[in-house]
Amino acid sequence: MSLSADYTGGIALASLLRGVPIAGIHPCRDDVSAALWLAGMNVRYKSPSTGHLTAICEIDPIQAEEIIFEGCSMYFSESENQNIFRSFLKLMDNPLSCVWADFVNTSVVTGRTNNLRIKGFLEGMDALGEAFIFGTDDPPHWFEALGYSLVDTISAGEYLNKNDAVLNSYSFSVAKR
Repeated sequence: MSLSADYTGGIALASLLRGVPIAGIHPCRDDVSAALWLAGMNVRYKSPSTGHLTAICEIDPIQAEEIIFEGCSMYFSESENQNIFRSFLKLMDNPLSCVWADFVNTSVVTGRTNNLRIKGFLEGMDALGEAFIFGTDDPPHWFEALGYSLVDTISAGEYLNKNDAVLNSYSFSVAKR
């Protein structure tokens, strides 16, 4: 199952992952709600929960699931992210199940990067009403505090073998129960 912010390429991702249930999350900062879409459905709910996901995506926690939380973590508060990722654990009874997520560093969220490219990007997102409000400098520790283990994290810079401030502020993690 893939959960992705609809403006980050969820539809493109869906076309690449044929047969994988795709659910898109569009954070709405006005009431800390989100719109969940799947195959043309549009459901509003106060906070993401496994109840909505299992009902809509027909997830069986006993089956191996790959949950892809793409382009979403930065739009939810830390407590909302903690609730979301704790909910994912309930969908991961199979030891082969995992969750993949991307994160930005806290310096991106707090504006302390002093990087003009990052600053310009964030100003554009703010203008759209889609401010980044969560980041973590240590995704493995963050996941482990929620009950995950076997966390593997790499920054975009490491992955591309480039020492670049923008790429080094963005990371990808895979975590298992």
